[in-house]
Amino acid sequence: MSPTFLGLFLAFILGAVGAEALTFPATVEVDLVFPRNDTYAPAALIPVVFAIQNAQLAASLDPKFQFTVTSASDSSNEITTAILDLTNATFSRSDPYYALGYIHSLNGIEGQWVLAWSLSTGNCSGSSDDTVNIGHLNQNTNVFFTTKNGTQPPDLVAASADNSTCAATDDSYTFNVTGTLDVADTIKYDGRSSCAVLSPTLPTANPCAAAVNVAAAASISAAITSTACAWQNPNVTCPSSSSSAAGRVMMFPGIWSVCLLWIGLNFHFWL
Repeated sequence: MSPTFLGLFLAFILGAVGAEALTFPATVEVDLVFPRNDTYAPAALIPVVFAIQNAQLAASLDPKFQFTVTSASDSSNEITTAILDLTNATFSRSDPYYALGYIHSLNGIEGQWVLAWSLSTGNCSGSSDDTVNIGHLNQNTNVFFTTKNGTQPPDLVAASADNSTCAATDDSYTFNVTGTLDVADTIKYDGRSSCAVLSPTLPTANPCAAAVNVAAAASISAAITSTACAWQNPNVTCPSSSSSAAGRVMMFPGIWSVCLLWIGLNFHFWL
């Protein structure tokens, strides 16, 4: 199968979150909410959902996601790859903050798949001359999932319905933020004005705190469908008129990769 590439960056406001005074140390956690190591019916759109907990500090980490889906039996059979660029995200408006992608190439196809994902974050330190040294941390992990006809459809609520389900995952990263430093030359840090200072001591992850409720799941599904319809995906049943909120995406095709960068609107939902 020839590889197909897509990327999607969406922001959800799932209830207004008031600004709070920052206190340190503070824990920021990133979780893969979906898919899990489970079996799903091969749907037209399989969501890929990341959650950032304590989102008001996320900007200081300058997070970036990338994920690739390949066949578990043939790693050269690349199904999807995407970069989720959160440069323009307003993290402080929701907690947790959900960053989304989707897989549209497995409709009706059975098999076992590997979703390999990476998270890039910043880590800063001061120096004797008051300059800020900006470092970067890249972390990688993967999850296996299976598509099989006649099984459960992708269900974000069920994936995090109880503690035994949501806690049974190693797909989380935690950050012990001990403070932030002002960045004078913001162009060096994707326009961010502050950068996180991290302790090497890692807090215990709590992925159950990123559980998706029914209302959030419905909004996520609607936004993913809207974006797929904006791309005129033939496998998706679309409403009579697609919302312009899908935003604009720039595509730069290459031989084996396509980078899709969000340059338009964020998605906003008040529930």
